Amino acid sequence: MPSLLKTAFLQLNKWAGNEYPKREDFVSDNEKIDAFADDISSQISQKVSTTDLNQLVSAESILTKIKTVDGAGSGLDADLIDGKHAADFVNAIAIGSNSDPNTTLESYILSNHANSPSSSYYWHIQTLFYSTKAVNSNRVQIATSYNSDNNMYIRRYFNNAWSDWTRLMKDGDSMIKSIQRGSNVLNSTTITQAISAININKSTINLMLKAGLSQDASRITISAEFASSSSISITSNYTGSYYAIWEVIEFV
Repeated sequence: MPSLLKTAFLQLNKWAGNEYPKREDFVSDNEKIDAFADDISSQISQKVSTTDLNQLVSAESILTKIKTVDGAGSGLDADLIDGKHAADFVNAIAIGSNSDPNTTLESYILSNHANSPSSSYYWHIQTLFYSTKAVNSNRVQIATSYNSDNNMYIRRYFNNAWSDWTRLMKDGDSMIKSIQRGSNVLNSTTITQAISAININKSTINLMLKAGLSQDASRITISAEFASSSSISITSNYTGSYYAIWEVIEFV
């Protein structure tokens, strides 16, 4: 008869002194042992050999396996370094040769595009993005001449608008771009004087009265303003032989 006590793993019979085993009980235990041994043998046969193991852990096989799982979200992204993406680093070599500085998402380009400081030359243009690389992101651009001189320009994109390119001064530069001088007889209370075209936003007018030693001069007032980019308007409360001497200075 089967034993009331069994082994923990295979549940083989553990007969007590007052129990009487039968042949079929031994047969049952032997079948369990044989089945267990067969299972162990099968598992061992499925294990790799030493040669197979060396092949599986070779550098080539490891690289091949990594490539099968590398990708966004895998945690094995080769283009991520301490949480930084390769796109976060400035390029050491310029991308493209005629990229539009207004729309480029590259950190460094070489371009003679119409939106560069001058399409007559090529420019090294670096773009410093504020938060994300996008066409509407706030950013700053620095342009350095490639094949003309050492001129450098800066501008910024803020609230969906580009500022003008502004040239930075270098050794030997002057703040003054041009000076125009002249004089007009005050033969009218309003005189319009033509000048060479200038940028009104970067220019100023100096004005003085040439009247000599006259008591009338103390009662004369004159003023001047830009009538347009190519003319100035001089007004006075006097008409006669006195002169208005003017000077127009345009700054870079």
